Amino acid sequence: MTGMNGMDLATQMSRDRPQLQVLLMSGFPDGMLVLNEGWHYLTKPFIPSQLRTLIKGLVSPEKASKFSKQAATRIGQGPD
Repeated sequence: MTGMNGMDLATQMSRDRPQLQVLLMSGFPDGMLVLNEGWHYLTKPFIPSQLRTLIKGLVSPEKASKFSKQAATRIGQGPD
């Protein structure tokens, strides 16, 4: 992107569409990152299931919560 970075783009898009879900990814885990409310961050490298779970949670939070509780019950941790 010429003239802006991912944070700049996310900021501009969030101003235009406040309901927009933002997911940032970076390969620089040592840096300090301050996220706006409602933004999410995933550090590279990640495995596909991490990305899939995060996206499901952003698109359909009620289903992701139900899925997490079911998974926790299956592995013996019990629901929240």
